[in-house]
Amino acid sequence: MNFIILKVFFEAIDFYMCVVVPFNIWKNHAKNIIIIFLEILMFVHNFEKREVLMKNFKYILFDLDGTLIDSALGVKNSFKYALEKMNIDIPSDEVLTTFVGPPLEASFKFVGVADENIKKAIEFYRENYTPRGMYEGETFEGIEYVLKKLKEAGKTLIVTTSKVEYLAVKVLEYNKIANYFDYICGSDVEGKRNTKAKVIEYAFERAYIKNRDDAVIVGDTKYDIQGAKEAGIKSLGVFYGYGQNSDIENADYTAVNSYNILDVLL
Repeated sequence: MNFIILKVFFEAIDFYMCVVVPFNIWKNHAKNIIIIFLEILMFVHNFEKREVLMKNFKYILFDLDGTLIDSALGVKNSFKYALEKMNIDIPSDEVLTTFVGPPLEASFKFVGVADENIKKAIEFYRENYTPRGMYEGETFEGIEYVLKKLKEAGKTLIVTTSKVEYLAVKVLEYNKIANYFDYICGSDVEGKRNTKAKVIEYAFERAYIKNRDDAVIVGDTKYDIQGAKEAGIKSLGVFYGYGQNSDIENADYTAVNSYNILDVLL
């Protein structure tokens, strides 16, 4: 049975129990049962690709927004600020949420910003993000524990993000997890590293990674999974971020929550 269909099914049950059942004890039991089912399904999904799970990855690449940091508020506010400056209608909150993680250029093009105005739109975005937006996020539950365990296991941890590198460093430092990473790799101000695949290649150069079979990227959007395929490495898609579930299902393996990352990588 399709993993995503089952996930949506159990989420529907969770909603029903929270709305219909008035007693907290039963709601808690129902939610616990649903979580257990999801974790079992995730294990089955990954077990089908056992040859991947048996690989002892040395280099763990992490996306930032939507994977390490719950940065939706700051990102959406910065898009609103930029679009107002550009006199462009602000899309729904649902649409703005899909802009968390992908390259800024792609998101601005999606809302109709002309190619010749992309640079200006990005400047407006950073005009709000740098002094305010970057401080409106926090690490996802369990992420610091996951990073700690991976480091204890001797893994080399690398951030690979579409965010400009110097801003990525500031965000990670502000959230007090920068020290877990051996390398922090992001896009450049000039826009030359404007795809996830290019950022991954840049990370390979900095970390002197020769064997691509030793690397895996953890991310929450199709850009992470697509970038992994273009770079010739495996991908681990997380369902707790901002990507579409149908895209995450295309990853080599998956994690329902942050703790499940360890189930796959250790």
